[in-house]
Order: sequence, then C-alpha cells, then structure tokens
Amino acid sequence: MAINLIKGQRIEIGLSKVGVGLGWDPNEGTGFDFDLDAFGGR
Repeated sequence: MAINLIKGQRIEIGLSKVGVGLGWDPNEGTGFDFDLDAFGGR
C-alpha cells in the first residue's frame, strides 16, 4: 500500500512501533538526480 503525503500533512497509521529502511544510489557526477527508496514496516 502506497501513501503519498504533502509537506506538513499528518495521518494516523495505527502502529506503536515502526521501522524505516532507506536505500540510495549516489550521483557519481552523471548529472542525474539521486535515486532514493524508502521502506517502512513493523
């Protein structure tokens, strides 16, 4: 399930414990934006 938020928006997700993982590919001078992935789960 994907949730898209705008800056400042809040939602109730009903969890007391949340884990977040981040992964990214660095911009090694290619001129392209960074690729950032985020995962949240229990």
